[in-house]
Amino acid sequence: EIYTLSLHDALPIFGVSLTRDVVISARKKGYDAISRLIKSASNVADLLFVLQNIGSLPSDFGEQCFVDLLKHENKDVRLWAVKNLGKIKSFSNIDCFKTIVDNDESTEVKREAVSSIGRMRSSTAIPVLIDILSNPDPKIVCQAIRGLLVFKGNSEVDEHLKKLITHENEMVISVISKEYYE
Repeated sequence: EIYTLSLHDALPIFGVSLTRDVVISARKKGYDAISRLIKSASNVADLLFVLQNIGSLPSDFGEQCFVDLLKHENKDVRLWAVKNLGKIKSFSNIDCFKTIVDNDESTEVKREAVSSIGRMRSSTAIPVLIDILSNPDPKIVCQAIRGLLVFKGNSEVDEHLKKLITHENEMVISVISKEYYE
C-alpha cells in the first residue's frame, strides 16, 4: 500500500520535524534548499508554514519558487508568495505585482502586491502606483497612496494625489485631506 505523506509527517522519518528552525536553516542554505522545502510540502498547511517562517531574504535570492505559487488556488498561499517575493525587492517584479493587482480575485493579495511595490521606495515604481490609483477598490487605492506618499513633494505625485480629494470613497478623501489640505 502506498501512502502520501505530508512534509510534516515525512520529516520525522528522517529524524527532523517541521519547525521554524528547519525553515530558517533551509533559507540559510540558499534558494535550492527553500525551493525543495516548498516543493516537498504536500498540503496547504505545511506550505503555509514554510512560507510564513522563511524570514528575511537577500535581494539576490531566487524568485521562481514564489512566482510558481502566484497562481495557487489558495489565496493565503498566494498572499505569502507575494510577501516573500516582495522581500526580495527586485525592480523586475514590479510588472509581476501589477499583474496581480489587475487580475487576482483577493483584495488581501492585491493589497500585498501594492505594498510590495511601495516598499521598494523607488521612483521607478511611481508610474505603476499612479496607475493603481484608478483601481475601483478603495483599499487598493489607499495602499497605492501610502506607497506614493514617500515621494510627497514630487510634483507629478502631488498632482495625482491631490486629484483624489474628489474620490467617491470617504477613506481616500480623508487620507488626501489630511496629507494635503489640513
